[in-house]
Amino acid sequence: MYNIIELDLFSDWLKIAEDELKTEGYPTENIDSQKIPILYFTLQKMKIMSIPRKILKSDIFMCPSEMLDALNILEEKIINGDDLRPYQSRLLKNIENKDGLLFDWGIHHLHLGTILQNDGFINRTGPLLYVRFYQDTAYFIDVLEHGAWTQQDLLRIIHRNFPSSIEEYKIPGIDGLERNYDDEEIKHLRNFNSNTLLEVAPGEFYLGPGGGFTGSGHSGDAVNMHIDNHNGIKELEAKIKESPEEVIKQQHSLNIITNSNLVFNLIKRNGEYILKENNNNFEIKLGN
Repeated sequence: MYNIIELDLFSDWLKIAEDELKTEGYPTENIDSQKIPILYFTLQKMKIMSIPRKILKSDIFMCPSEMLDALNILEEKIINGDDLRPYQSRLLKNIENKDGLLFDWGIHHLHLGTILQNDGFINRTGPLLYVRFYQDTAYFIDVLEHGAWTQQDLLRIIHRNFPSSIEEYKIPGIDGLERNYDDEEIKHLRNFNSNTLLEVAPGEFYLGPGGGFTGSGHSGDAVNMHIDNHNGIKELEAKIKESPEEVIKQQHSLNIITNSNLVFNLIKRNGEYILKENNNNFEIKLGN
């Protein structure tokens, strides 16, 4: 018979998330612990994973000649899977800021500078690369001036060229809308954290291909990731409480148990989550 002395995996995860935020340069001392998960997953939403990607360009993609050298450098980095943070918005400096274009439509804007500045970001440029990253592909929409955050043509271009990348956000069974909001109205609605159903082509409707906003202004994707993560951890805790021997037998023989008082903690090593039992000194790998 096993006696579980310690098991609070969500508190362990919360400490891991807070430490990762600090490591990435985000102070957490004055942040309510209940906000840590949302900010952690907001950062995951805003970051561009460093993996090799192929590049597909839209049918109207055009880059000003004076930006071509910078674009070529950036393309090589995308193909190689290099870190793209220097090219991103300085909104990354404060993850409590709201990136409406990303949260609402899932579109990043990257600067086309060539000079790395003291704060780790490339020099800012007027024309920006508007791009959607999806799985192993970077979809180049266009190079437009700074501030095209609510131009619905961005979504129309994605729908026309790369529909599979936003298929999950398509809303079927709609005959039409009472009114179609213009770009300026969408800007106003975003200020109030409103999610907008848009008709980007005749009979083709989408709702927030970036996951949209919550009423508090947070990324809908970040909040959903937090909920899924919290529920998954609580399910694991319940499984351990109900039958610790079944959890242990997934990777170990029960002969490893010499002390029936079990002390479990969640740790993370090399990007992998691990369930560690301290009194008997064994680990169960949980994956990513």
